[in-house]
Amino acid sequence: EPLDSFARKTVEAICGRDDPTLVGPGGRRRKYDAAELLFAWLVEPERWERVPFIKAADPDLRSDALGLPLRDADGRRPAFVSPGEVDDNPRLDRYLSELQLRIEKEGKDFRQSELDREVERLAEAYGRYRRLTFDADRLKTMPRRFFNRIRTAGDACRKLITDGQCIQRIVKNKQVRDLTVELVECRKRLIALSHKGELSREKLEPAAADFRGTAEKLADLLAGDADKPLAGLAAELRREAVEMHLALYDNGDVLRLVPALNPAALEENRKQNDDAPPWLAFQALIVGSDELLRGYPRPRLEAARTALAEAKAAYLDAQSPNRPANFADAMNRFADSLRSLAEEIEPSRRRLPLQHRDEPLLDATAYPPPGATAAEVFYNRLDPFFWSWLAGLVSSLFLLSAAGRWRRPAFWSGAAALVVSLGLVIAGLGLRAYITGLAPLTGMFESVVVVAAFVYALGLWLALLPCVGMGGTADWADVPSAAKRSSVGEQILRRRLFALAGAIVGTLALALAYYAPASVMRRNIGAAVPILRDNFWLVVHVVTIMAGYASAAIALIIGNVALGYYLFGRYAGRRTPPACATLAGFIYSAVKITVLLLAAGTILGALWADVSWGRFWGWDPKEVWALVSLLVYLWFLHARRVGLSGDFGMALTAVLGATVILFNWYGVNFILGIGLHAYATGAGGQWQVTAAVALQWFFLLAAAGRYLMERGRSDMPQAMEN
Repeated sequence: EPLDSFARKTVEAICGRDDPTLVGPGGRRRKYDAAELLFAWLVEPERWERVPFIKAADPDLRSDALGLPLRDADGRRPAFVSPGEVDDNPRLDRYLSELQLRIEKEGKDFRQSELDREVERLAEAYGRYRRLTFDADRLKTMPRRFFNRIRTAGDACRKLITDGQCIQRIVKNKQVRDLTVELVECRKRLIALSHKGELSREKLEPAAADFRGTAEKLADLLAGDADKPLAGLAAELRREAVEMHLALYDNGDVLRLVPALNPAALEENRKQNDDAPPWLAFQALIVGSDELLRGYPRPRLEAARTALAEAKAAYLDAQSPNRPANFADAMNRFADSLRSLAEEIEPSRRRLPLQHRDEPLLDATAYPPPGATAAEVFYNRLDPFFWSWLAGLVSSLFLLSAAGRWRRPAFWSGAAALVVSLGLVIAGLGLRAYITGLAPLTGMFESVVVVAAFVYALGLWLALLPCVGMGGTADWADVPSAAKRSSVGEQILRRRLFALAGAIVGTLALALAYYAPASVMRRNIGAAVPILRDNFWLVVHVVTIMAGYASAAIALIIGNVALGYYLFGRYAGRRTPPACATLAGFIYSAVKITVLLLAAGTILGALWADVSWGRFWGWDPKEVWALVSLLVYLWFLHARRVGLSGDFGMALTAVLGATVILFNWYGVNFILGIGLHAYATGAGGQWQVTAAVALQWFFLLAAAGRYLMERGRSDMPQAMEN
């Protein structure tokens, strides 16, 4: 991915947004661009140690978990904490320890409080920053990945030297015997250093390099052995030794800029949970030792380091009038040197000693050609979903004002803005599909956006439906063109509620998706889980279901308009307000579309399940609630058909059906979080969603109360006459 995307994701995860306003090391308050903030953290982390930038706005988090004041010296509520305030915070350490004990004690019965979640978010943000700026020269604790790799390299060493065939080689071959003894001594030295707490790179590096060098010599000696299992054990030892050495500079979540000469990452039969990265960590690239980077082209490496040092100097020289030009020039040289370095590394990657070469991975992890990431950078800077919800808001305002003498221009202005918003949504989804190579339906953010697009399209289509019949039937044949246009225009204006419903629902969905926390909806482009990497089923199943959700959303909005009439409208001696019959017909039309799409989507989902899991139906929570959603709408549809459900019943259908769909869409993923569809799980927003549903049902019950009361009154005169 482009550096722009990595910077945005990283800064958002740490600061809560990708363009935070901070009081920087110089004491000046300003908005920081994600790429600049990332660069500053990497080249001068010591200056940011006491700068608050890690998101921690929750009052309970600050007071109860961190022991920090709720207001600063200026009386404002701080939104951030500094790494120094989190580091070695005894109250936070105590809270995390107690939280871990509660998790272990309560097991499956454990339920996180909101404060627990805030503490975990803070701990993850702080840990991510520490891993990003990891520096083996300033270690306080043993690096997690390096310690784990010492263990796995030791396991590989033990498996090799206890193998029967290897023991025979040790007995027969003095060189193998000497290297084995040396390898065991290197391993002992590494373990001793880790147990003694010797945490300086100055002491850890020579021991890691010695172990790696000895392991590589032994692997070379045994590589051509006729005994394939023995050669395989030797190759595994080599891979683990190289990866252990690299892990001294890479503790995870780091910036990686060029492909690495790392055989552990490129074996086809590597373990599924192996985190060996195919690219080189930033710290390894910039300050890695000669032994670590043996095999990398030294002149290219030095050119990259020199260019970065010049960029750092230009960035820190705040008084220079040529600062922007100097910085840009140095960064351009740095980017060019990285490409040259990567291109020169590639032949060596292809020659790495691998038992089972993963050719697709080698191709996928090669340095991208010029312009390969341009589309994603353009997408990031275009920010189509921000402008789409803004255009949707304009459309909603125009359509709301489409009354009186200005209703015609207001309606068509709103429809035009809705088309613009829909165009931006389609452009954004198209760019995501082009960038990832997958249909944009692999996450909650994309599914909400797709529903918004369908809501817009359905709202416009249902509103403009009279245009379809214009001149297409015998009834229109003898009608003058001007009269046709006038009649159709009036019909469209009477159906403008469809367009308004689409505009409101779509705009709310887009705004929710855009501003929701990353824990709820991941707005940034990322990798998809394996089961979702099937464009055919993504399109035919998910698109059908999302279109069904869209028509249900339109029915919900119209249903709420109807409930507003039932609660606040004039009955004038009638059993229902006059407008409710028309609105019930609109709801009925939307519900018929919903039933058709949900039925088709459920059947297609069963076919996909058979392809993926070998069975059509398994009573998985997602499957069960998909069926419940369909049955709810089907029951009311048939009840309407046979006269059991009247106009108010259609408003009830819209609310009840949407509630069930919401639980299927949100509740199964975010509350239950179990089953074969657990890849779609998320966290957060439960209280807000519950409050919205409760408010919706309170509105429904209030409208039902007024409706029943007025209905009783209208029935009284008739009863008295009888």
